[in-house]
Amino acid sequence: MRLSMPMVVQWLKAYNPVATIRSSMATIMGVRHLNNDRDPEPDYIYVGKISDLFPGSVSSEVVLVHRQDVVSLKTAALEEVFDCVSDALVYYQNWEDALMSVVRRKDPFQFLIDACEILLGTMFFVNTRLQITAVSQSADRETVESVWKSFWEKERWRCEISEETEDLFFAGVFEKVWEKPLQLSDTQLGEFPFACILSQTDSQGYLLGQMIWLQKKKTEQYQQPLLVVLARALEYNGLYADAEAHFSVEKSLLREILESKEPKEEQKQLLLKLRQWDSTVQTLVVVLRKEEDNEGNMLDCLKYFGRQPMDGMFIPAYPEELNNEEVIVSLLAVRDMDIEYISEEDADICLRTLFQAAKHTGFTVHISYYHPGISHANLQYRQALVAARCRKRYFYHCAIDMLTSFAYDRELCMFSLHTAPGEILAYDRANGTEYYRMLHTYLLCERNRNETARRLFVHKNTLAYRLQKMEELFHLNLDDAYEREYLLLTMSALSQQEKEENQ
Repeated sequence: MRLSMPMVVQWLKAYNPVATIRSSMATIMGVRHLNNDRDPEPDYIYVGKISDLFPGSVSSEVVLVHRQDVVSLKTAALEEVFDCVSDALVYYQNWEDALMSVVRRKDPFQFLIDACEILLGTMFFVNTRLQITAVSQSADRETVESVWKSFWEKERWRCEISEETEDLFFAGVFEKVWEKPLQLSDTQLGEFPFACILSQTDSQGYLLGQMIWLQKKKTEQYQQPLLVVLARALEYNGLYADAEAHFSVEKSLLREILESKEPKEEQKQLLLKLRQWDSTVQTLVVVLRKEEDNEGNMLDCLKYFGRQPMDGMFIPAYPEELNNEEVIVSLLAVRDMDIEYISEEDADICLRTLFQAAKHTGFTVHISYYHPGISHANLQYRQALVAARCRKRYFYHCAIDMLTSFAYDRELCMFSLHTAPGEILAYDRANGTEYYRMLHTYLLCERNRNETARRLFVHKNTLAYRLQKMEELFHLNLDDAYEREYLLLTMSALSQQEKEENQ
């Protein structure tokens, strides 16, 4: 969130600021010292001593400069002020992030009111039937009800529209969508002679309700940017409330399957039927994560992904593994590819449309393993989340970290083992070969071919030939240290599983 100079002055009021401010726009996005930036950033506030600004001055008082705005403080504690302004940036950014998480809350209006109470004060929300559905918890309910009753009893309210003040009828105030916060006043109202109204609308622009802020005095300059953020959070919640109301059956099913530890078989079969997929179609789960500088509307992004020529579904999610961060999750079908022989280069080509769409909308892409059907879609989802948390495109590149951690459950770990050892075992059983034993010995000997040949009682040239053939058959790269470690961990897990089954 960007601050305005009036917000900074309010934050530093303990230092008795004397300010000359020409703009109340919220543009401040960082803080720097006056004397260490030769190319000033217009959206940064600069903090220093008056002597930094005027070399001939001997004053040690701290001054803040932002474009043509200047604030002088009655203190010489430069570092203390610098830290204080930095704290303000962090505090308000966290506050905005909290408000924009409203779509994840069970009681969104109460959440917004509670989050705004310290900064703004007493608030309540009324729906289109003019019923109070949420109110500040620290406020006296009877007082709020009394104020709301007075709104009904007053036929006219003084309203500030643009720079003019006029009277409006009650119905005209509470049944209309106000694009900007509406300031009301009535000096005879008692404890709260002023009020501010923010409208909430759905995606079609229809009114869903009004957030009312009860005030003891008119809205001040430093509070204007706060109202802008609150209005945006209300709009965001309205858009999602509308989207959730029209959530399709198949997307609802997908959410249940992905987020359930043990999804029901009938749910999976119904989703396959709705998508007209057979149980052999190769699928993968993708988590799309917003880049840090992405301020785009999530609904618009969802619509954009849905319009791309991809055979799949896109839904919003708020996984605990990513600290309830808002992401987009997709279940994609991958056709016309031999999954057994797929490389990352092949996958990049196959998923080019996805990568281009993600780049266009400002998202990073995190991909699970491929799997036939959707029988393990919930585990694939968790793989994609692991990749997102590690900031890797493919789960493969963070599988070892997961397998060597105690933070993951056994089912996910066993599902995430390297596929080659299992394929090699099946091939050995069908063809009477011993590739599995050869690979295991070779890895344990740390690629020492002489020692491997000695343990296997074969000539080293025979070993070299068989290793090359095995790499070709199962598409292995034994020169890759990561792959070797991944294979060895997988073989250890398979060995332990076999011991447990034989007990």
